[in-house]
Amino acid sequence: MPSRSTSLLVCVLGWTLACATGPEPEVIAPGTPPAPAEPVAPAAPACEPCVAMLDTPLADLPDGCGVPDDATCDEIDHLRNCMYARLGYDFSDNPSWREVFDREPWYAPDPAFRWEDVTRLQKRNAQILWDRVERRRCAKR
Repeated sequence: MPSRSTSLLVCVLGWTLACATGPEPEVIAPGTPPAPAEPVAPAAPACEPCVAMLDTPLADLPDGCGVPDDATCDEIDHLRNCMYARLGYDFSDNPSWREVFDREPWYAPDPAFRWEDVTRLQKRNAQILWDRVERRRCAKR
């Protein structure tokens, strides 16, 4: 029966030989153009607050994704309405907003849109935005 040290030596030598007998490295002739690079995953898109606030409280949006403190009332209104546009609201009661969102490639008015389907979180986010507009006293009356 072989000793333990002999078995260990055979095992190590066997492992080394197994590694050394792996696939041959590819030989590239001089002047051969390099192989195309592996595809790189596209960069994550920039945060879109009107998408993010569909399922994230405004206060929890990452830095640079929420509503800037210096946002104008028009920018805040756009963000609030953008959320509704993402949900499929058709803005039939407001042709100017409909025109704004009709220019967006992602906008798809949904005839089945129902206010009852807007989630509690989405309503809360919209209310926070509305309150910001009200505090600035620039809401249209």
